[in-house]
Amino acid sequence: MRVVRYDREGKWFSESSKETFTPEFYARQLHILLEISGEKPPYILVGHSLGGIYNRIFRDIYPNEVKAMVFIDSSHPEQWKRLDENGLIEKNQIGLIKLIAVLSDMGIIGVYSAISKPKSMDEHLPQVCQNRKNNLTSYSGKVHRRFLKENNINNDILTRAGQSTKLGSLPVLVFTAEKQYGDSLIWFEMQKELKELSSTGKHFYVDANHGSIITKKKNAEIINKQILLLTE
Repeated sequence: MRVVRYDREGKWFSESSKETFTPEFYARQLHILLEISGEKPPYILVGHSLGGIYNRIFRDIYPNEVKAMVFIDSSHPEQWKRLDENGLIEKNQIGLIKLIAVLSDMGIIGVYSAISKPKSMDEHLPQVCQNRKNNLTSYSGKVHRRFLKENNINNDILTRAGQSTKLGSLPVLVFTAEKQYGDSLIWFEMQKELKELSSTGKHFYVDANHGSIITKKKNAEIINKQILLLTE
């Protein structure tokens, strides 16, 4: 099998575009990227966090091109309401993120990081990956501004995903991190609902948090083993 991983428009190491964002923007853009890269359906869509939401929209638009879906501690269309949270970013944090973006452009965040050496949230990844991420976020405000841009339409994206059709008997794997920052019981219930989108859904709990479920090698191996079974 062939694995394709990409950064969404303007996020991390992907360039930004001037296109207008819509709830279906990312799904349609991914479809174009796969086409121009010469990839042929059907696809197994694997999405972590918000990636699961975008993949639900992709499958809703292109149902005949998806062979299976994998949700890795995926977002849920009703998560903000049910977790009693205000979205990706609290309103009182928006100004701070804008300031961090400016300070990053000036290199000040980079100097601070070099002096303070904060513990990496991605400690399980190879050092070269940690360095690439740190350099990008410390010396450029691009990632921070892009986060704000995505936040502006997050509610519309979640609503669109909630309108997607059920998955019938489509093979579905759901991997849920056991260590959650908020109300674990509510999150686990929403994860169960993702599994129930398909009559053949399978649900796995992983000894991890939202990040280490994909950055820690042993967790990646657990997930990869199950994905490979879908290709048989």
